[in-house]
Amino acid sequence: MSNSYTVDANIIVTLNRDQPRDVYPSVWEALEGLVAEGRCFMTREAHEELLRVDDECAPWAKAQPGFVQDTTDDELAVVDSITNQHPGWVQETLNAADPFIIAQAVEQELVVVTFERRRGVGALDHNLRIPNVADEWEVECIDFKELARREGWVF
Repeated sequence: MSNSYTVDANIIVTLNRDQPRDVYPSVWEALEGLVAEGRCFMTREAHEELLRVDDECAPWAKAQPGFVQDTTDDELAVVDSITNQHPGWVQETLNAADPFIIAQAVEQELVVVTFERRRGVGALDHNLRIPNVADEWEVECIDFKELARREGWVF
């Protein structure tokens, strides 16, 4: 089990909405501490999702040294494999970052932190979620509450 993570954009957006920094600074400080330790990352593509979704989140993510990472050639090869296996999954900007998140987890041996939930057996490509495809690559997915438990955070 890895103790390093890649974070889906929905984690940052949801934290900002439900635990804003001005009310819950300890939540954000814990996450920032994980980033500072070099154990928590976000793909550039997930950061681009933040730019489209939430004006406050993208600058926060960019300000965390080492958090937003460029895709490596090895990760890009995994992205290609994923998109070939599931050609209907990414639809323009819908799910565009998801293969990159999984690829980063595969290549860097990271756990994916996302609020997405698996779809049922036999789900069509356009209905798949990160955990569905991550299972195929033996990548573990957890939500923020599980991240907090694993890290021993109490707020």
